Amino acid sequence: MKDARSAGTRLRALLDRGDVVVAPGCGDALSARLIESAGFEAAYMSGGWTSAARGFPDHGLVTLNEMVDNARYIADAITLPLVADADTGFGDEPNIRRCVRAFEDAGVAAIHLEDQALPKKCGLEEGKRVVAPEAMAQTLRTAADARSDPAFLLVARTDALATEGLARTLERGHAYFEAGAEVLWVEGLRTADEAAVIAREFEGRYLLYNKTPRGYGPQVPLEQVREWGYALMLLPVHLVLAALHAQRELLVEMRRTGSCEGCEDGLFDLHEFNASLEGPAAKPVGSPS
Repeated sequence: MKDARSAGTRLRALLDRGDVVVAPGCGDALSARLIESAGFEAAYMSGGWTSAARGFPDHGLVTLNEMVDNARYIADAITLPLVADADTGFGDEPNIRRCVRAFEDAGVAAIHLEDQALPKKCGLEEGKRVVAPEAMAQTLRTAADARSDPAFLLVARTDALATEGLARTLERGHAYFEAGAEVLWVEGLRTADEAAVIAREFEGRYLLYNKTPRGYGPQVPLEQVREWGYALMLLPVHLVLAALHAQRELLVEMRRTGSCEGCEDGLFDLHEFNASLEGPAAKPVGSPS
């Protein structure tokens, strides 16, 4: 049964415990149910995964309605608070207002808005451009004003680190908090030292740590993220990358032999698959029977 409190209220309660909340990324309701059944307390709707599922790169090609519809399916399927990718807000001030209200109505706990200039790119790609900090601050003020639930969380993501450096990125962080953001996400961290500096600069604020796959940023353990004081950690695309790897291996086997007998032991149990479609699993994945 769903908690009667709003999704934003539930997420804030988790963040206020003082421990890092780990939110794996999902791209659909089924992957979100796996996250819940594995015992996690929050989930993240990846915009990159949402785009990829429709055959597009993560370049802002998916519309507001497509993103909100996906978020609604996911939020309806789980009891966890959901953080959703809202790209750059999908336009100017009227569009940003509509964006906030639509995601709120979909039942998500928080959205993140980023300061990339259009056309945008995946946060881990090179060649990104950012808007002026004043423009992003206005986006955040508009978004904060548009909320009907004051507990709905606004995450400000800045992609300025690669183009403007750490000092200017910190300045943007202060401006974004002042404009109404409650969580700061510095994308594209290059070193653990940068993550530590950000944590010290914004001590006492909600900070988001994006734990990217190997090769795209500092690889530090959860305990280090906890020690720095980050409130929320995303694992954005690890599930889909694992699924694609397994699917490719299976396709190679099927193409080579005309069957999947050599991979049967690695398949998800069909009965468990069907049961997962009935609702969140009664016990965490991997727990004793």
